[in-house]
Amino acid sequence: MSKLQILDSNKINLKVSRIARQILEDCFLEKEIIIAGIKTSGFEFARRLSLEVKKVSPETTVILGYLKINKPEPNSIEVQSDIDTQSCKGKTVIVVDDVLNTGRTLIYGVKYFLESGAKAIKTAVLVDRSHNNFPIKADYSGFPLATTLKENIRVVLTENESVAYLE
Repeated sequence: MSKLQILDSNKINLKVSRIARQILEDCFLEKEIIIAGIKTSGFEFARRLSLEVKKVSPETTVILGYLKINKPEPNSIEVQSDIDTQSCKGKTVIVVDDVLNTGRTLIYGVKYFLESGAKAIKTAVLVDRSHNNFPIKADYSGFPLATTLKENIRVVLTENESVAYLE
């Protein structure tokens, strides 16, 4: 199976920087922002976004947390998180994943916060494939990419490697 590199480390860093600035532009009146990344690559992307938001706007408090969702069968177990939904009341929450494909995982991530009393719930993804089967979109997207359903996007975000492939 052949793979094509679509984003390298430098491009991913630029996407993170741009999205962090977009978040700050939209949330310029917020004193605190909650960023929740869907495990595993989505959390790493969220971690990088939170660091960049703090770097650009040190006066903004960023709460970083994770969402654990069974991606193949999201209804099989309850979404788990280290963020208490009560702490979201009146705040902006950004739900983050690495790739938006059908929208199923992202919509379950958003659902976790729906009854929290959040002021706003937004979504951010590194790669948006636009195969939405669910009524959700990415508010912040690093790289929109038209693909076929048979193709796969693999994002690797580790300390040693940052790359996205089309397979």
